[in-house]
Amino acid sequence: MALLITGGTGFLGRHLVSNLLQSNRDIFLLVRRESYQKAENLYKNNPKIHLILGDILNPKVVESSTTRQRLISETTSIIHAACYSNIKGNYEKCFSKNVGGTKNIIQLAKHMRKLKFFHYLSSIAVSGDFMGELREDVLDIGQKFSNYYAQTRFDAELCVRNWTCPSVAKRVYRLGVLVGDSMKGMTTQKDGPYYFFGLLNKLQRKKLLLNTLKYLPVPFEKSSVIPMIPVDHAAKFVTEGVLKPSQSLDLRCYHVVSKGCPTVGQFVQDSFDEFGFSVNVVPLPKSKANNLIMDKVGLPKEFLPYTYSKCKYDQSMARKDFPELDESQYGNYKNAMFSFVKGKL
Repeated sequence: MALLITGGTGFLGRHLVSNLLQSNRDIFLLVRRESYQKAENLYKNNPKIHLILGDILNPKVVESSTTRQRLISETTSIIHAACYSNIKGNYEKCFSKNVGGTKNIIQLAKHMRKLKFFHYLSSIAVSGDFMGELREDVLDIGQKFSNYYAQTRFDAELCVRNWTCPSVAKRVYRLGVLVGDSMKGMTTQKDGPYYFFGLLNKLQRKKLLLNTLKYLPVPFEKSSVIPMIPVDHAAKFVTEGVLKPSQSLDLRCYHVVSKGCPTVGQFVQDSFDEFGFSVNVVPLPKSKANNLIMDKVGLPKEFLPYTYSKCKYDQSMARKDFPELDESQYGNYKNAMFSFVKGKL
C-alpha cells in the first residue's frame, strides 16, 4: 500500500510524514522543484520515502510521465495537505493553489486504479462569518468571507465534496489554528496568534507606560473562542484517520481543534501576563474604527473578524470515529507555547 502526500515539507506535513513513517507503507512525497533540496535533507536515506518532482499547480501534477504512471498504478491513499495559507493573500494566489491545486489532485486521483481513500486537509476558516454551532457534515450555510484565503478554502472543500467517486472514501479534516508542538512549543508559524506575539514584543519598550493603566481596551468579543490546536496533536489525529480510517464510503468530516480552546479574552490576557504586562484587558465593541486600531498597532485587518467570531465547532463525528484519541486542552500546552515564543523574540 502506498500513500501520496502533498504539502509534506510544510509545518504540519513534516509532523504527519514523521508519524506515517512508523507504518509499513511506501510514501510518495510530491515536492516542488524549489523545495526538492529541502525535502532531500529532511528525508534522505529513508527507503520508505520516494520524492516525486511535481507541483499541484501543474494540471498533470507530476513532471515525469513515467513517474505519473507509477503513482496511478500504486497509490492507495492520497493525503492532500498543500495549501496557500496567507490570510492577506490576493485572490489569484489563493485560488490557484487552494482551488486549482485541489482540482488538479482530484483529476489525478480519478485515474488511480487502486485508490481507496482521499484525505483532504481543509480548515475551520470555511465557517466564514457563520454564527452558531457548525456541524461537521455541513459546509454551505450561507456564510460570507472576509478574506480570500477563507473563501478559497471553502471553494476547495466544496470541490472535494462534489467529486463523485463511488469506490473512494473521502475524508475531510478541518484543521484549527495550528500552534507549536505541545511539548516544546516549537513552530515556524508567523500567522494566527503569532501576529499578536510580535505586537507584544514591540510593546516591550512601552511596558512601564502600559503598566500604569488599570485597563486596556482590545478589539474582541468576550465569548469568542480561538479554535487552536498544537501541530503534533493535529498530526496525530490525521495520522489516525489515515492508518485507522472508518471503512464507510460515506464522506466523513472532522473538526480538528482542541477540546478546551481559550476565549480570545483569555488568550490575550494570558499573553499580556506572560510578557510581563500587569494591565487588565477589556473587550472593545465591534466598530469600523477597529480597522484603524489594527493598522496603528501593525496587525492585519483581516485578523479582526476572528476576534469577534461567534462560531462553535461540533466534534461529534470526530469523537465517534476516534474515541481513543487524547483530548487536547489549552491549559496543558499553553506554557510550552509561551516559553518557546519568549525565547525566540
